[in-house]
Amino acid sequence: MAINYFRSDILENGLRVCSYYLPTRSVAMALMSAHGSVTENDFGVTHLLEHLLFKQTKDRSALEIAKAIDCMGGSLNAQTSYDSMIIHTEVVNAAWKEGLALITDIFLHGEYNEADIEIEKGIIRGEILDGDDDPGAVVAREFYGKLWPNIRPSVVGTVESVAKIDKAALDLRVKEIRNAATTTIVVTGNLKHEDIVAEVRRLTQALPSFHQDMCMKRLFMPSHGVAQKELETGQVHIMLGSPWLLATDEELQSSFLGLCILGDGVSSRLFMKIRESLGLTYSISNEVEMGKDYSALALYSSIEPSSVAQLLELAHSELMQLTKVPVSLEEYEV
Repeated sequence: MAINYFRSDILENGLRVCSYYLPTRSVAMALMSAHGSVTENDFGVTHLLEHLLFKQTKDRSALEIAKAIDCMGGSLNAQTSYDSMIIHTEVVNAAWKEGLALITDIFLHGEYNEADIEIEKGIIRGEILDGDDDPGAVVAREFYGKLWPNIRPSVVGTVESVAKIDKAALDLRVKEIRNAATTTIVVTGNLKHEDIVAEVRRLTQALPSFHQDMCMKRLFMPSHGVAQKELETGQVHIMLGSPWLLATDEELQSSFLGLCILGDGVSSRLFMKIRESLGLTYSISNEVEMGKDYSALALYSSIEPSSVAQLLELAHSELMQLTKVPVSLEEYEV
């Protein structure tokens, strides 16, 4: 009998449950709220909240949360993007119910006080300053700010904006995010979809559900141009790119093969040509920044100032060749 690898259901409260069957010995799980930095009023509040939800829940302290995941032999983390906040974990098969209970507990019952807020503000200040010290992070911020001028290019906020966030703003954001209609739980592993659905239903039956307009396409209207920022570095850091295929486009999967050939890996065309053959740079690669309503392709490299024009010309040439000349079977097989 054929296996239905991917399955999806929407529960009575509007929460979506997705599963992907893989015959593995571990289970990966993610709880995703469709609320990221672009839908917030206070710049950086979603990312700050992501940190704070791990401080404690109604039944667990921060130490008990940490001990719980260590006892499962697993990993636990979270992230904020333009259009989502995600809490994710990976545990051994036998502990999947405990792992699922942990991430839902953090999402539904995470709590914080004024002291917690000040501590996490200090941590995020360090995170922001680390990014300011990283030329790659700075050039990415400038690139996405130019590509999508209607959104803030950073999800973490600024030192000044985070310092202004108070508990009232965080409490309001919690109410917006804890919405079954904008929440999805994804589980990948050697489990039955029906068992996953039953467990999610049990854990989230008290989660409220209400309508929110979550369409963000109007915010990601692309622009073009050149952005520059002076930094005291030994090299020029460059990122160039454009809007890319959305997650719903039928050609997306095949396009990823093309991107692997272009610049993903040491056998890619960009790496072999610009680094191995010409020795112009230590590294060059491409990346895709993608969400539900947006997507962008970007090439990134750092290079001596005298070689910038040559790098741009070579990168453009490889891009054009990929769009015009059929890829050989040998490259596809690699």
